[in-house]
Amino acid sequence: MKQRYFPGDDGWTIELGSVLDRAYLEGLGTFDVVYSWGVLHHTGAMWLAIENAIGRVETASGRLFIALYNDQGWKSHVWWLVKRLYNRLPRALQGAFSGF
Repeated sequence: MKQRYFPGDDGWTIELGSVLDRAYLEGLGTFDVVYSWGVLHHTGAMWLAIENAIGRVETASGRLFIALYNDQGWKSHVWWLVKRLYNRLPRALQGAFSGF
């Protein structure tokens, strides 16, 4: 993302870490917003991942936003097709496709 959209911006910090590594996460501190979309359930230790994410939320004013999904049969397959179509569209058409 940085190389593509912000190549000259020195205000980025990019690290390799794991939501399952509590010591690493504690070194990050806490945040007003902690956000994870469709990721934590892929760790193999979903409940630990959620617990660790909760631990990064500033307790006085913070918010946690997570999305988890499960297999809903044919409905999940329809959404898979929609996402596949979206990702195959030219970038110029993706905004119109998603309604933005």
